[in-house]
Amino acid sequence: MILLRNSFKNRWMKPLQASILQHRYLGTSTYLASTPVKDTKTFQKFKLKQAKMQRDNNVPVYLKAGFRDKVLFNVSLGVFSINLIWIFCTIRDFIKNY
Repeated sequence: MILLRNSFKNRWMKPLQASILQHRYLGTSTYLASTPVKDTKTFQKFKLKQAKMQRDNNVPVYLKAGFRDKVLFNVSLGVFSINLIWIFCTIRDFIKNY
C-alpha cells in the first residue's frame, strides 16, 4: 500500500483519499457548474464582445480588440526581437572566446 503525504493536515493518507482531497480543493463542484448564468448587463457586454471576436472579417485575432491589442502585440514583438538579438550576440561572444 502506498501512502501519500497530506500537505493540508500533516498526516499520511491512502491514494484514494488523496484523490478525493484533490477533487475537493482543486475541482469544480457540481453545484457551481450547474448554476445558470443570469442575464445581466455584464453578461450581455461579454456576449457582444464574444460575437465581435468570432466574426469572420479577415482581421487577425490579436488585432480585433483595437488599439490596446495593437500596442500589446507591438510591445511583445519588440521585446522578442531585442531578446533574439541579445541571444545571437551572446552566442557570437561564446564562439569568439573559445
